[in-house]
Amino acid sequence: DANLKRVAGKDMNVEESTREQISKIVTEKGNHIPFADQLAEFFSTRDIHYIEWEMKSNNYTQEQLDLYCDKLYKTVMPSKPEGAVYVFSSFDTRSIKTMQRLHPDAECMYIIGKGMSDELIKTVKSLGLKRVACNINGTTRKSMQNAHKAGLIVNLWPGLAVEDFQLAVSLGADISCSDIPV
Repeated sequence: DANLKRVAGKDMNVEESTREQISKIVTEKGNHIPFADQLAEFFSTRDIHYIEWEMKSNNYTQEQLDLYCDKLYKTVMPSKPEGAVYVFSSFDTRSIKTMQRLHPDAECMYIIGKGMSDELIKTVKSLGLKRVACNINGTTRKSMQNAHKAGLIVNLWPGLAVEDFQLAVSLGADISCSDIPV
């Protein structure tokens, strides 16, 4: 997030803070906030199958996006475990397009806060993607069938309770995740 309020209860702008300042922050659950290089190192020795690296970049200029996407890719990919799938995801289509332009081999996914629809399928296909993360609310079994017929891999979110994950499985989600930082 651009601000640490949601994850740590601190009204602190990430872009205006130093690494040292952020490293002193503890989340409401008592954890330190990890940086991408720390996460990449941690995952490098684990039996990891799938990780989404969500790019929060709505407030970035194109110049900042170029730097951000390039640095993120070069930070996490060298230590990616063999056989793992790393996906760069964003609500911001500019981030996805930038990542695709700079690193054509990067697996990308579009995130949207709406349910699956034929319009969304068209949008995802127009971006040249095979992955989409959409809201479980408003998603129907038929729309999921259409997404799969179009060759899409679908992540339904947010899983806030066991029943949400059961619904995601019932609807045919390939992946389901939570929107709550652990």
